[in-house]
Order: sequence, then structure tokens, then C-alpha cells
Amino acid sequence: MSICCAYAKKEVKDMKGKIGIGAFLAVLLILSTTAAGLDNTVTVHFTAGDETVTLQLEKVSEDQKVVTVKFTDTDMALFQYYFAIAKVVEFADFSVTDIRSGYYVVNMGKKGLTQNGIDYIMELPPSVLKKTIDTSPISSYQGKELLEVHVYAKDKYLRTFVAITGVDIAGVDLKKGYLTVLVSYEDLLTLYLSGFTVEVVSDLTGGVGTLQLESEYYTYPEVVTELSQIQTDHPSIAKKISLGTSYEGRDIPGIKLSDNVGTEESEPEVFICALHHARECATVNVAMYIINYLTTNYGTDPYVTGLVDNREIYIIPVVNPDGKVYDDSGGSSGSGLMWRKNRQPCSGGIGTDLNRNYSYMWGGSGSSGTCTNDIFRGYSPFDAPETAAVRDFFNAHPDINVLLTYHSYGALVLWPWGYTYDPIADANDRQVHEIMGNQYNSYVNYTAQQASDLYITSGTTDDWSYGITQNDSMPCFSFTVELSGGEFYPPPSVLPTMCANNCEGALYFIDCADNPYKVLGGTPYVTITNPSDAQTVSGTVLVTTETSGVDTVEFYIDSVLKYTDNTAPYEYSWDTTQYADGSHTITAKGYASGTFKAQDEVTCTVSNVSAYVTITNPLNGQTVSGTVLITTNTAGVDTVKFYIDGKLKYTDTTAPYEYSWNTKRNKNGNHTILVKGYVGSVFKDDDQITVNVQNNASIALLSLLVLFIPAAIYKRR
Repeated sequence: MSICCAYAKKEVKDMKGKIGIGAFLAVLLILSTTAAGLDNTVTVHFTAGDETVTLQLEKVSEDQKVVTVKFTDTDMALFQYYFAIAKVVEFADFSVTDIRSGYYVVNMGKKGLTQNGIDYIMELPPSVLKKTIDTSPISSYQGKELLEVHVYAKDKYLRTFVAITGVDIAGVDLKKGYLTVLVSYEDLLTLYLSGFTVEVVSDLTGGVGTLQLESEYYTYPEVVTELSQIQTDHPSIAKKISLGTSYEGRDIPGIKLSDNVGTEESEPEVFICALHHARECATVNVAMYIINYLTTNYGTDPYVTGLVDNREIYIIPVVNPDGKVYDDSGGSSGSGLMWRKNRQPCSGGIGTDLNRNYSYMWGGSGSSGTCTNDIFRGYSPFDAPETAAVRDFFNAHPDINVLLTYHSYGALVLWPWGYTYDPIADANDRQVHEIMGNQYNSYVNYTAQQASDLYITSGTTDDWSYGITQNDSMPCFSFTVELSGGEFYPPPSVLPTMCANNCEGALYFIDCADNPYKVLGGTPYVTITNPSDAQTVSGTVLVTTETSGVDTVEFYIDSVLKYTDNTAPYEYSWDTTQYADGSHTITAKGYASGTFKAQDEVTCTVSNVSAYVTITNPLNGQTVSGTVLITTNTAGVDTVKFYIDGKLKYTDTTAPYEYSWNTKRNKNGNHTILVKGYVGSVFKDDDQITVNVQNNASIALLSLLVLFIPAAIYKRR
């Protein structure tokens, strides 16, 4: 039984041709039943139109709404032989919730199930049958060898189904919900019959070698020459190194940066590499930019100087020199061939996908055992000389605490695991990866996530470097950054910003390398605590902050830097009288050792008109009774508090500010009404009057009359 669906599908095809469809299906059903075992199994009949597929599946759990089962690879191959998986997920109460080596976990909603004894029947719509799918919309692409296609897949499970087919995934747009793949017509047909919505973007058949690579991109010889020049220009901190040689005998060049560059010191080490895949030319520019930034700013930038003095930094701009030269072949500056792999021959073709050739969980989903496939993993781990060179260098440098590998494209910051949906088991290690990954992302504005949230892959660099060190006291925290740009050869105009932003992220990783666990002290943050968002302010306002993990805070008003505070508590005295009344934005940016860490922003309304509050009813000295509406005339306040005889009775935050006073709750006589106006919590003005309360006067007079009138009548008699 094969590891993933793609391989099972190939076996299905081979078996079918040898033994005939009837015997073939019988064999598959026997294999399925055997794989599932007899204990805790459930028989499910999947019917659509005139087809029924019966599978013996292992039942994982069951509740009132869902039956959860396991499909072995063979089960899923048989299921997909008849049914378009993407359509089943879309139109039936059938959801894939996990994909593991050898099996798939599926939830089947009971609303879509009919129970017949111990068996279940799931009625699927006829439209999910592969034989009913009309392929005429894509028939015009028959015979095409290379098509650029968008494949729409709504979640990581469906994206993994795409990856399992073995297609060459060029990039992913998570916001728009599609993968960009490079496929032949046969692969396009496979995806289409699997129920995926596909959109052919361009036909690259026969024309892929005409893409002119602009001179702003590095060629392999230019990298070799520039690394030598950097060593010449900065001999005290830069030393050109070699990881080894490629299959075709080319040097795998790199550079070491450190203050005592000729000495192997006991310092934290960082390993940064690029261009595992030949066509990902922008990654070379990012790696070279980082090298030049560190060497150029050493001695003048205290932060950079401190990093170089206290770390050993190894940067390898071209892991795959043979693939790079081939991709650049033809033309004065080279012409992009969209080549992915190295140039090592294999059975029936050329090239191993270097980022599927690492040993940790090698051979799983998201890689291929077929030489001609673009994600061919090789015949054994490290059988590509380029990955073997990385392995040997890594093993010779046990102080490498951070590994960063650049790929393109996708605008992603990824961390292990890629081979499984499970997160890293060690809670601290998982949290360090998440904090570091998200902090890197704050510089580049990509999407930061576990690698398998994209889709399942195996044999990758970052899974390997963390996987083999995860039980060490200091594992190697490992990341893959997929650059932005939207294509393998983006316009050179995007390079300056792309390189600068990713350099900031790389500097942060280099900073973390002394002890990545230090980030568990808390993610750096800056929060403006006064004034609050949407508050109305006037006069001089003390802008205060709450911070962690920063040593400097810059204060901006309407994007203009006004003050830099290097001492906690970080605050700024803002004279609002120098600004027009209306809306203004306060921004506080926090830095640590000159590196941006976090920021916060609030918007306030400045109101510097003269604030007042005046009682308009009742009047001072007036006699009142019953319920009296106390009204005010105000300006420049947003809150009015009403007091009777010094006791707060009511707070009104909506103009017109007023209070309905029931005077019957007070004794007859003089009483004081006090009103106070505020902006936010800041007192602005008050007004006070005295009134005379007289309640029940008519009743008292009537009582006297009742007492005295009879007496008067009696006397007259």
C-alpha cells in the first residue's frame, strides 16, 4: 500500500489494466477490508446515480450528528476512482478533517446517512460522479505540455489533495483561495475530474525559455564574484566559504560573517540559505541584500555591529547552482526556464526536488517517487549532493540555533511541521516558533502559519533541521519564508522593498539566535493608555504608554515624529492648542536596540473652545415643587453631572444635558443645584443655584380650614 493517494491512484491504474475491472475492484475491496481490520469497522455504501461503492471503514467515533471514519489510502483511491473528491466535499455532508501517512480522517454527517442495520448508506448527488463530468471546457488544451493554472481549493485539506496529485505548485494565494500550478493537460484533466474549479492562466508550452531574466537579478557567476569582493572589502568580518559541490561540480558558495571571522568561536550561529529551487531567483537577491547590509553597516550601526560581533552568521545564496545556471541559460542575462529541481539524472528524467530530499519524514505526502515529477524526492534521503552538503555543514556546526530558508512565491512565513497537521509537541518550542514567525511577519506583512496549514509536504529543510534537533537542550528553530511578488520572476521594481523588509526580519532572527527561548518573556508591545481612542481632548495632554520588550518609544502626531523617549515610563506631553480643532492621530512606535518591535495608534478629537456649563432652568431663588426639569446651556463638554445638595444624582453624556428632579423627595426649604461639565474625565466648568422647594402647601391650608371653620360657626351660634 502506498503512502499517499497519488501513488495509490497510480497503482490503481496499473492493477486495473492487468486484471480487468471486475477483479480489480474485488481486490481493492479485499485490500480495503484487510487494511481496516475487522474490529470497530463500519460498512458504508456510497451511491450516486447508478454507481455504488461499498467500503469497510474503521470507525473512529460517533455522536448524534457525525460518524467519523478512517479511509486508508486504498479506500480513498477506490473512492476517487468513481467520485470527484472536491465536489463531494462541496455538495455532500462529507468533510476531510485530517490526512496522515496511510489514511484520511473523514466526518460523515448523519443528515446525509441512512442506517440499515450496522451498515450506512450515503446518497451523493449524481454530479459528483467522474463519468458525468463534461471535460469539453478544457478539451482545447489537449496535447499541451505546460500550462499555468489556478486551482481553487478552500482549505488545507483540499490543497493537500492537490499537492498529493504531484503537480508542480508554483504559489498560493490564500486570500483569493487558489493555488497556481504548472501542469500538462493530463494533470489538468486529473484536477478537473477531481472536481476542482480550474482556470488556465497561460499556455507556456514551447515558450517557457523565452522569459528574459532582467539584469537586476543575480546570475550564479555574479554571486560567486560578489562574495569574493565582499571578503576583499571587509576582510575582518567576512569570509567566503563553500558548502561543497553540486552534481555538475559547481561550488555551493556562501559567506561567514563574524568579528573574528577566521576563528571558530563558541558563539550562537545562524544559517540562512536561498534558491533550493532554481527558478526562485528573487531569493538570491534577498540573501545578497542581507549580506551587503550587514557588512556595509558594520561599525556605524550599533545594532548591526552588536549582531556581527556576537554571532556567527552563515548565508548561502545559491544552494542549487546547477539548476540556477540551467534556469539562466540562453541570453546575455539569462532566460527563465521555470526549472525547479537540481540537474542530477534519474530514471527517465533529470532532477531531484532538493526541498523534498531531506531525511526527516522523507517519502511522505506532498512528494513524489517518480523521477519526471517536479516534486521528485529522490531515491533516498540526501542522495542529492546539494542537500548532503547542507547536512554535513549543519552537523559540523551544532551551535546553529536558527535556520531560515527563502523560497518564492506565496508571501508566507512558515514553521514546522509540514509533514503533518499536528503542531509541534513541545509547548515552548511551538510558542517560540509562533512568536518568532509572527514577529518576522510584522516586517513583511505576509501570512504567518504552520507549514501544513498550507498543504502537507515532506522531506523539507525546516522540518529536518528542527526535527533532528527537537530533543536537544537547544533545538534549531527553523523557518521557511515564501517571498511575495506573485511570480517566480517578478518585476525588478519590487526588489528594493522586498529585500529591505525581509532583511529586517532576518536581523530579528539573528538577534534571537543567542537564545530563542527569550521570546517567551512576552511578545514586545506598545499600548497607548492615555488618551483613549475617540476621546475629546484639549489643552496639554500627557500621552502615556504601557510597554514590554522595547527600550525606545517614538511619538507621532498625524504621522509626524514629535518626540523620542528612551526612558520608561515612555510618555509625551502634547500641546493640543498648537493644532486645529478636529480629528488627530497619535502613533507610538516601540524599538529594541534600534529594531522596530510594535506600535499602537489612537485617534482623538481636539476641542480647545472655551468650555462652560450654565443652568437655564430653574432660576436662582425660584420656588419649585413637584418634578422640575433642570436644563443647561453648554459648550466644549461631553458630560454633565447633576448634584442636589452636594450629592451626585445623575450623569448625562448626551446633549442637551438635563435632569428630571423630583422635588417631593426633598424637604421644603432651600436646596442647592450644582452642575459640572467634563471632557472625558477632565473637569471643565460648573454652575450652581439655590431654589426653594415648597410641596403640599394647599393640603396644609385645607387642613387649617377644616379645623377653624367649624369653630367659627359654633361661636356665631
